[in-house]
Amino acid sequence: ALYARGVPQTSTHGEIVTSLIASKSVGVSPKATIVSVPLAINTTISQFDILEALDSVLLDPMRPPVSVVLCAWGIPKNRLLDSKITELQEAGIVVVAAAGNKGIAADYISPVGLDTVIGVGACDAFDRVIPWETGSSNWGPEVDVFAPGVDITAFDKNGFIIVSGTSAAAAIAAGVAAQIISRHSEMTAAQVQKHLTDSA
Repeated sequence: ALYARGVPQTSTHGEIVTSLIASKSVGVSPKATIVSVPLAINTTISQFDILEALDSVLLDPMRPPVSVVLCAWGIPKNRLLDSKITELQEAGIVVVAAAGNKGIAADYISPVGLDTVIGVGACDAFDRVIPWETGSSNWGPEVDVFAPGVDITAFDKNGFIIVSGTSAAAAIAAGVAAQIISRHSEMTAAQVQKHLTDSA
């Protein structure tokens, strides 16, 4: 199971990242089971909303022993959120987090600033980290891997769309994590994470 819901930059942000994970046309892992974890679509998402969403993952009785949570969002460094992310990891969940698109050190952002999550930056088809209109990929030792995140074909309810950013890159990495779990059912969450980062 892969738990995915981005904090919406537009009303279709969640659709876009989900299409990159599990759609038949552009998804990395089309057989993954997606479990939507809704976050209220407001101008501001509160800390409480995020913690409540993560608690719903922890309390899901259908959650398999090893699963993936995609955090295609970030907030300023927050110890309470980081503590909740640690709880998820202790429960057998691989946490994949977008590095962010501000061109700053990822250490200032939660949850990517945690050393224990898979922090994902964005690169182009030539493995270059380049700026785009709204910023560029965050950087630093908390960014564990780079994945395609520049001019990526995704889709939403209106059809195909071209997107750029670390949300897209993190969705692709989350799809890879789901594939690893499928192929190596004996692995723990920590082993899945190590396999992904070691082989990137």
